[in-house]
Amino acid sequence: MLIYGPLAPWFISADRFLYDTFASNVRTSALENALIISIDPARKSRDEVFVEYGRVLETLQNQEVERIVLAEPPVMDDADELPGWAAMLSGGANIFVPAGHRLADVANRTGVFVLQPDTDDVLRKSRLWHLRGGNMSPSLPLAVALSSNDYSADPRVSAADFEIYLSNYTPVDRLTSEEILGPDYPAKALIGKTVFLDTAPELVSAAAILPSGQFVTSSEISAQLLAGIEQGKPIISPSWVRAMEWLAPVL
Repeated sequence: MLIYGPLAPWFISADRFLYDTFASNVRTSALENALIISIDPARKSRDEVFVEYGRVLETLQNQEVERIVLAEPPVMDDADELPGWAAMLSGGANIFVPAGHRLADVANRTGVFVLQPDTDDVLRKSRLWHLRGGNMSPSLPLAVALSSNDYSADPRVSAADFEIYLSNYTPVDRLTSEEILGPDYPAKALIGKTVFLDTAPELVSAAAILPSGQFVTSSEISAQLLAGIEQGKPIISPSWVRAMEWLAPVL
């Protein structure tokens, strides 16, 4: 009666407070051999941003990066004409875009990217599978992991209700598009890397706040989730917890 009655909001708040307190101290590992490249949209027109996307993608392909993740591509309407570099998305390169975006119409590799924060606007968990069009589709980080020949899928990942809980964000290296496109950037420095490309500079373009109090962008969230999946160290809720949630009140 106490837990599910009028005091339910208090118990929910207490539960979140305890989780945030402990989760903030959980050490997480950064995604290995990864990099975030941001195109600063300030003082650039929409067309200029699109052109810079194309230049960066071409450079990344020439540098033989392993994977490119566009966690937050430029906004496009369904009626917008696709930029010329969109042809790269249907080629042999491992370029991932969110399902439902205009670019997903031509991309070979897609994944669902949805942020579902709690009512207090803190992002504490992320689903790995989403129902789209009657089919279960992998989240963007999971789609990236499943594309790798070196990834041994955790049997639990196949569960439709599998969720990863978030704690804190361990930063990966960051560069600007100007640095990558500059003449002094060493050739072949990005061979084999996983690169997240966006127009979201850190902090000012944050997409969510984590239990640790960190403001993170879509690329940073994707990088942390991908790290947990590939390194086999995600924070998860054991399968017996749901049974306990029902059993405790009955007892």
